[in-house]
Amino acid sequence: MRCQICGATNVEEKELMSFRQNIYRSKWKYLACKDCGCFQIRDIPENIADFYDQDYESFAQERKGTLKDKLFLMKRSYEISEKPRIGKLINILYPYGDYTFLRNVKRDTDVLDIGCGYGLLLSQIRKTSGGRHLDGIDPFMNEDRVKDDGVRLYKSDIFEYYTEQKYDIIMMNHSFEHMEFQEAVLTETKRLLKPDGILSIEIPMMNDELWEQYGTYIDSLDPPLHLYLHTEKSMQILLERSGYKLIDYKCNVSPVLDDFAEHARSGKAVKRGVIRTIGVSIKKYRERKNMNCRNIGNIGRFICKLRQD
Repeated sequence: MRCQICGATNVEEKELMSFRQNIYRSKWKYLACKDCGCFQIRDIPENIADFYDQDYESFAQERKGTLKDKLFLMKRSYEISEKPRIGKLINILYPYGDYTFLRNVKRDTDVLDIGCGYGLLLSQIRKTSGGRHLDGIDPFMNEDRVKDDGVRLYKSDIFEYYTEQKYDIIMMNHSFEHMEFQEAVLTETKRLLKPDGILSIEIPMMNDELWEQYGTYIDSLDPPLHLYLHTEKSMQILLERSGYKLIDYKCNVSPVLDDFAEHARSGKAVKRGVIRTIGVSIKKYRERKNMNCRNIGNIGRFICKLRQD
């Protein structure tokens, strides 16, 4: 078999384990490319939609409104607008994910969120920065809707989304890894992006150091929902082939990486409570900071622009 990203035949089979509650400890076969490093699921389950339980993150946050969710929103608001101040402290302790690219949003900025869930991030942008056309698409929504703040949400995937609107920012935050036709998705974004616009992709990452230390117990793997687990190299290959150039890349590590692995290996339920998460974040701060500085974490953000050649 060939790698779907770089075309190499130098691939080996790996077995990844799920720790999602509804399919706990089920095992899934992936192909790991020895050339570009990308992990890709061998066979996509026909009933994969059944594995998205009712608490799946992109749709659960708006419903739950837990303390953890509220703290995350304060952290993200700080990254977008440098407010509130408590968001800065949360970001120091929990530098997981990076939304600082949204500080470029102005009143006349047009933004498209692919895989938007209930549009929570778009509503944050509206509240903190304004923006003009703030649109989101997600095939798993029940129906099209316009929120009270004017954010427009469409039940659609990228291949079915036809509009004359062009966007300054197109983003995929933890949605690209769920998409089967990776190069085709990137090609489709080009028709919607303004010539000087940016494409931002945040995805779970794979690298040799993480795999050697944690193996299938990396908390961001989430098989079989994540069809692709990229390395920096495999993403650069894909972006270049799709007509993009990489202008910035940041990678950081989950504060609960070690805690997750410890519980998963022992067969215990993985706890993600606020107090425990804060405690682990403080305990592993120096170790995590060192990994972040070396860009070897398990979450990466790629900021790209269209190639002009």
